[in-house]
Amino acid sequence: MLCFIVGKDRVRIQQKIHERVKGVNVQMHEATELSFSQLYEMSNTRSLFGETYTYVLQNIHEVEEIENKIFNTIESIHASGHTFVCTTSRLLKKQKECIEKYEITVDEFITTAKKEVSSFILSDAFFDRNKKRAWIAVCEELKTKSPEGVHGGLWHNVKSILLVQSGATQIELGLPPFVYTKIKKAEKLFDGATLALLAQELLHMPQRAHRGKSDFATELEQWVLKWTT
Repeated sequence: MLCFIVGKDRVRIQQKIHERVKGVNVQMHEATELSFSQLYEMSNTRSLFGETYTYVLQNIHEVEEIENKIFNTIESIHASGHTFVCTTSRLLKKQKECIEKYEITVDEFITTAKKEVSSFILSDAFFDRNKKRAWIAVCEELKTKSPEGVHGGLWHNVKSILLVQSGATQIELGLPPFVYTKIKKAEKLFDGATLALLAQELLHMPQRAHRGKSDFATELEQWVLKWTT
């Protein structure tokens, strides 16, 4: 069986993946880390004991060759004994026609345009160690930005504080005066060991998410709650 989850709302997409994925034999794959040989093996391997697998192929729109391969072999993938759940940000006209031909299930989430929440709101709340404001801010940012975008803003600020602690000046960092003042203020609320741990956790967060070991958006929320008071 083959199905598609379409949209840019990563939170709702992850929720739908959890609804679709059943059983214990589940494998998560990012399209950027997927090869033709792996895809072929997934759809053609037969278990001696009748086991079936569920393969979640995430963000297939990011790799044109993999995306084309899936649609070029869509009939055999759909007819295999395994379940394939593909996520993509959009479907092209020819792809939709192909999906309709084989009566493949599609879950589509259309996100209405929203004004992005400024990263400064989250950063200010987080570095003030205000749990309630920080949690509300990260939830609001995740409504209009990808987890990668939210993570990038937090990572930039943590890195800036570490550089300030190491002696970097405003000119060296290239920051506006008011931003540098905020960084200096936040620096006093975190000791060096804590900041190093913050940075380490942020560094590994996207790696775990892309390997299917965690939900990126959920882990961001948990991280913000963990490090605020």
